[in-house]
Amino acid sequence: MTYKIFVSHTGVDKNIANEVARVINNAFGGDVDLFVAFQEIRGGDEWKEVLKSNLHDCNAILCIVTKEYVHKPWLFIEWSAFWLADKKYYVLLTEDVAVDDLVHPMQDRQVTQINNDPSVRMFFRALASDSGHLAVPYKYVQEFVSATKDAIMLRDKEKAEKSFAKYQSNLGELPNSDTQKADIADYLYQSKNYANYQKVADAIRDDSVKLHLALQLVELRDFENLSELASKIISADNLTVISMALIDLNYYDEKILKQIIENISVKNQAELRKIAIHIASRNEDSGNLFTFTVAQLNNMAELRKVVSYFLENGKSDSPTVTKLIKNIAGRNLAELRKIATLMIDNSLQNTPVFLETFKILCGNQREAEKLLVELHETDRDLFQKLLSSGFIVNQSSLARLKQLVEQ
Repeated sequence: MTYKIFVSHTGVDKNIANEVARVINNAFGGDVDLFVAFQEIRGGDEWKEVLKSNLHDCNAILCIVTKEYVHKPWLFIEWSAFWLADKKYYVLLTEDVAVDDLVHPMQDRQVTQINNDPSVRMFFRALASDSGHLAVPYKYVQEFVSATKDAIMLRDKEKAEKSFAKYQSNLGELPNSDTQKADIADYLYQSKNYANYQKVADAIRDDSVKLHLALQLVELRDFENLSELASKIISADNLTVISMALIDLNYYDEKILKQIIENISVKNQAELRKIAIHIASRNEDSGNLFTFTVAQLNNMAELRKVVSYFLENGKSDSPTVTKLIKNIAGRNLAELRKIATLMIDNSLQNTPVFLETFKILCGNQREAEKLLVELHETDRDLFQKLLSSGFIVNQSSLARLKQLVEQ
């Protein structure tokens, strides 16, 4: 004998109810039959007749409880009729509903989380036991979870479209929540209303929410809207994330990328250094974008860290290192000496680039002296060689260095 179940649901959840019935009816063959009536009982004599009919014909009721459901009292009336008749009932909860949202008697039976595999498996076991079905059709569990999840997403999309439609022409009453504004912006973008999309994005206060929208535009390769949105992002580290995302897509020569880099250079040189290193890590340091980025690095300490990346990653013989050293040499020999010290720390003191750096440092005898003092602790043979090479001409420096030899 077929085990008949009446499905209780709200009108907006009819797609969910339909998918629940479809999968379960297929899973249990002729042993279980879910009846879905796409209607809501609103009062008067009509609801009494509907309940009488279903109480007579159905063995149980299955309630699909969503946020909408808990605010519809007649749906609890449907459930209570079966409960008072001492008939079985099953409760499916969507993620936006807690057990505490149910009336207390409804909580007496195990509820099912509609998108949770283990919970649905337990639900299927209960159906098999109550209906007399010989085996639990576990192979349908994943289909049940996927189908109901898709139905919920479709419902939410339809609700959003209905709720957001007013923003196509009127932005006077935007919600306070930045997350909700982002949802509205996404709807407007999907509707190709780019003017209002940008206005809503501009109204978002949280930079991280704007970043989320920007990364969506990167994935869509929509550089026109990205350019405008990026100009409204304040945080340099968020702009860095956007830049790296573009670089990872191999968009090295895009105008938008250079605009963002110029913006970052004004805000935070440390973030700009990260971008330069990111480009170098992709072996693109010979390209125009790396040259452009380095040209914006006015902070010599940050530029030195770019050189450090090359030295610490086995790239000391790269032509880029030579170019960067010359760049720093023309502006800050103290930073250049720190680079040479790093070469010593990485056992690179016997390389051509170290010797060239030392020769440049000799333009400032005091910095050259400091470097040789550090070299004395690591490589005394090279120290002696450079000391006797004639590059140190300052007599005070020579005297102090020779004292090291005598020690």
